[in-house]
Amino acid sequence: MCMCVCGTNLGLTMNGAGSSTISGTVNLGTGGLVISNGLVTLMTGNVYSGATSINGGWLNIRHNTSLGTSSVSVASGAGLRLQGGISVSNALTLNGLGHTNINGSLRSVSGDNVYSGAITLSTNAVRINVDANTLTISGNISGGSIPLYVGGAGNMVLIGIIVTG
Repeated sequence: MCMCVCGTNLGLTMNGAGSSTISGTVNLGTGGLVISNGLVTLMTGNVYSGATSINGGWLNIRHNTSLGTSSVSVASGAGLRLQGGISVSNALTLNGLGHTNINGSLRSVSGDNVYSGAITLSTNAVRINVDANTLTISGNISGGSIPLYVGGAGNMVLIGIIVTG
């Protein structure tokens, strides 16, 4: 468990195969965050303006501003998990069906979560999963003719516009 990660305009790459939890503030200036493997949990709000890239494994967030202020991209085979009743507004690009290709590239695992940022579907079929409670998506979803699958035992509320073509 890390307490604080601080740098001056530097990036941070997490590449461990296990689980990591950062319970303090990630302060990277203009640097970005890259998740390449394993499960990384961000417990608090963070201060960085670089992009967040989830290239493998899971990034689990538990605070409204865990993702800093810039855009987030999730590669095919990876996933972003929302937990604990949070509201996230970062622009988000989703690829694929999620970690292990079934769990959703965006996954709400607990609490009534809200995603209000614009969501772009990219390169192939995309899945959003709601394990429990409710996920409300109030941002617009765009992606042309890319299929969007929604699943899970929880409830999904779509308020934003889904743009095709």
